[in-house]
Amino acid sequence: MELFGYVKIFKDELKVKDYYTYRAYYCGLCHELGKRHNQLTRLSLSYELTALALLLDSLSDEPAQYCQRGCVKRIGRRKTVCENENLAFAADMNILLAYYKLKDDISDNNSFKARLAQIPFLRRAAKIRKKYPTLCETVKIQLMRLSFLENENCDCIDKAAGEFAKLLESIFAEKEPALAPLGFAMGRLVYMLDAYDDMDKDLKNHSYNPANLQYRYDG
Repeated sequence: MELFGYVKIFKDELKVKDYYTYRAYYCGLCHELGKRHNQLTRLSLSYELTALALLLDSLSDEPAQYCQRGCVKRIGRRKTVCENENLAFAADMNILLAYYKLKDDISDNNSFKARLAQIPFLRRAAKIRKKYPTLCETVKIQLMRLSFLENENCDCIDKAAGEFAKLLESIFAEKEPALAPLGFAMGRLVYMLDAYDDMDKDLKNHSYNPANLQYRYDG
């Protein structure tokens, strides 16, 4: 399961200024990944962590800081990006989740592609574990619990989604405890959407999917 990439904006419903604010945070997170970690980690850019940075800033009294930065995808063009501590935190969490996702792929499938993709994250993840030891231990435990349910072929999607939800809950609550319930709800929703999206693919590949098991889906 991919587990990320579902928390996207609905552009048609946004005012122009709101859309450009979102883009500044999205590009800001990309910039923070390159600045704080390395350029290859930008490939792991997450919509969910962009949303976290926006939420944290909405609860902060500090005004957002904007500046112009170059874009690695469009050489020669500069974009408006947001820069602050909340985006720096989101970048660290982006690295952490990407690292554990690749580690899980290696554990499940011994994926050579995942082993190769993990290289840019190894040293960065080690530094983040030192910086946030309690949070990282919580994330590790929740992933172990989720892996246990997957290995046991748990046929209750609520149970599996709940373990992933606790993981995102802990990340959202790290800097702002008031966001814990939202983190839990988002994690649960993302896991369920991913499971339902992948029903046919997982059935074909004989991969674990709690939705297939719970509803005895056969295509």
